[in-house]
Amino acid sequence: MSLLNLSLIPSEYWIEALSEFQLIDDEKPLPKDVSFFLLWSSSNNSEEELAKKITHVFPSIPVKKLRTCQINLALPSDIKFFKIKSILGKIIPIPPAIKLLYQLNLIEGIERVYSDSIRTYAFLTKLLFELLTRGSFVPILEPHSEQKYLGKWRLLLKTQEDNERFKTILKNTPWMAHNLPINFLSEKESKSKLKSYKTDGLWHPSYLFLNYLDLVGDFLIRSTLSKIKFQTFQQFYSTEFKKQTDSDYDLRDPSPGILHDKSDGICGCR
Repeated sequence: MSLLNLSLIPSEYWIEALSEFQLIDDEKPLPKDVSFFLLWSSSNNSEEELAKKITHVFPSIPVKKLRTCQINLALPSDIKFFKIKSILGKIIPIPPAIKLLYQLNLIEGIERVYSDSIRTYAFLTKLLFELLTRGSFVPILEPHSEQKYLGKWRLLLKTQEDNERFKTILKNTPWMAHNLPINFLSEKESKSKLKSYKTDGLWHPSYLFLNYLDLVGDFLIRSTLSKIKFQTFQQFYSTEFKKQTDSDYDLRDPSPGILHDKSDGICGCR
């Protein structure tokens, strides 16, 4: 029995025509700048069988709410090439997937339930949260168009331990976690006369994983900041403005939050 696999599908891949991405429903299309995770099985089960497999591995996932799609992925065929095959999969948005992966229990005896691809993204997500907790991120400006830039947050592998952990994840990454073809090479036409493709390489996992860290890190930082109640300059200093316009206010009185040394007039912030 083949295990349930997890692949990260960046927007830059699925919007390309050769990916042959297609939703199996009549609902509105996905925004073209959206990346997502794909749950799939190498046995290419029917939609019903795939749903049962997802429910078995992740009972908390509302499978009926996940959208189904077909997309080209690369599967091993021989030593030199990967065969490109249309795969049926269930789309799981990245935000709910983050929580799911972070909370996965990967201790010995339990991790066997999960495929290596799921475990890879779980380890990566746990590293991501540690980097955020330690403040290992910086703001950057990323070129968007000729004269426009986008402000984003980028995570940093600042310590040797962080770099070693990332390298360990890369070293143990299975092909199922990054099986996006880097090219589409035409194969000889078969009797069915349907075009078939192969590829001689896959997207490098370091590129995918660093993009994942930045994408999720940026999302979580922005989500946190949006919950903080910001005040305008006038709101923040409204009390002080009122004191300044009040004729009874004595400028010599110490303001709240300020320590005054009456001996030499020096003051300092608490």
